[in-house]
Amino acid sequence: MTTSRKSFLSFAVACIVALMAATAAFASNSADTDFTFKFSGGLPQRTEWSSKTDDTNVYMSVKGVQHAFTAHVVGADNNYSTTAHDCSHGYTYSISNVGVYRMRNWVHDGSPSYPYAAIYAAPNYGYPFSAWGQWSPDSV
Repeated sequence: MTTSRKSFLSFAVACIVALMAATAAFASNSADTDFTFKFSGGLPQRTEWSSKTDDTNVYMSVKGVQHAFTAHVVGADNNYSTTAHDCSHGYTYSISNVGVYRMRNWVHDGSPSYPYAAIYAAPNYGYPFSAWGQWSPDSV
């Protein structure tokens, strides 16, 4: 193989690797955001809307939970929406212990699809209690 051909192949491989790294860096919104659900009177809570850029699970790490609640993933057309569209296809999660939950959803790849995701949480009890942790709309 000639030197110029080796140089070209090396350059081509370097470009492909750089493109793959750039795609991975911008392909997901996987930064963790703190959440606190303060339940009272049996009313549901929701995390803030966050941009959903791929079809991975929504990540929720519960750091503390005083009593059980049920959670699922919702989607919205914008990050100031008051309307939450159920994108769970029936996948709900009963949360009563600390731990990591990877929540199935069809926010980004559903029909219709939505650019923003959030976690919708409903208390299993009517009295006041809290749950807290971190979440991300895109899992790595």
